[in-house]
Amino acid sequence: MAVQLICSDKCGAKKDFLDKYPKTVAAVVEEELDSIEFINDHPDQAKAVVNAGIHTITGKSIDAAVLDRNWNNVKFGDDPLAQRLLAGAANAESVGLQGKVDLSGLSDVRILNSILVARGLSTVKAP
Repeated sequence: MAVQLICSDKCGAKKDFLDKYPKTVAAVVEEELDSIEFINDHPDQAKAVVNAGIHTITGKSIDAAVLDRNWNNVKFGDDPLAQRLLAGAANAESVGLQGKVDLSGLSDVRILNSILVARGLSTVKAP
């Protein structure tokens, strides 16, 4: 779950937002980290919240057994998984789906990393 991918040089307007409102971005990242912590610490409550949201949107809930069985297939974390993004781009290039793509500067994780350090957690890497 890598919502912290805050666009950098390659994303013009989004980079401007990051530069103009770093405290707002930090607040959003703080809340996301709190949410991730809640999900991981209280999976039964988190499943109930997710299922209620699905019911609100679709009018139907997911069967509890199905939700339980599949919940463990999803990892909730703070890492934007830069290495997976780079590997995916390389795989797409190797099979001819795209040419070489320069992903450097795609995300700016400085705010995320400063918050992770303040919380005593490991930092993450950007492509």
